[in-house]
Amino acid sequence: MTAVAPRQGEDGAVSILVVGLATALLMVAGLLYDGGQILSARREAFAVADNAARAGAQALDIGAL
Repeated sequence: MTAVAPRQGEDGAVSILVVGLATALLMVAGLLYDGGQILSARREAFAVADNAARAGAQALDIGAL
């Protein structure tokens, strides 16, 4: 087998591609994590609102209405 000489001007091209892909992957992972946190906070806010509405409804005096 004969060795293939590297093309001139392409040294480090793969490194730049790997750095770019790693950056994009980290950005997507960060967005997924933030999205999960938002969904969790929203679910908790709805649960608090439901509990507050339930407590308010139970505190009503039906006879006074």
